[in-house]
Amino acid sequence: MTRRDRNVDAGKVDELFERFLRENSLKHTAQRLKIVKRAFSMPKHFAAEDLYLVLRREKTYVSKATVYRTLKLLVDAHFLDELEIGARKAKFYEPVHGREHHDHMICLRCGDILEFSDDEIETKQQEAATRHKFRLLSHSLKMFGLCKECEE
Repeated sequence: MTRRDRNVDAGKVDELFERFLRENSLKHTAQRLKIVKRAFSMPKHFAAEDLYLVLRREKTYVSKATVYRTLKLLVDAHFLDELEIGARKAKFYEPVHGREHHDHMICLRCGDILEFSDDEIETKQQEAATRHKFRLLSHSLKMFGLCKECEE
């Protein structure tokens, strides 16, 4: 999947993921399909363990390893972004298809993840890349601190 394919309709995710698997000589299994469908109905930011528990509650019998491997494939195919957060490098996932680029503010106390966009920051990053003759392909900005509720 190319960068421009990232803005796809949610209904086409199955079809595009199946194409990604085929192009990479990987199997399209019923388990993977169920994981993909559920991943795109999870909250914006979710952990692999959360997805696994939801699947188990729904009586979808998949191993944790299959969930983790499928999430990695979805990241590789640019359907999901992976966020590493905190000292323990906890991993969270979020769908990226059909969404504009955004950055994150992460509360170190409650773990809340706030999304934001700032044109000025985007411009400054591009200017820095140009100044250093660096071709910017993507970036991720994560800011850590305390949210309004935890600061009070």
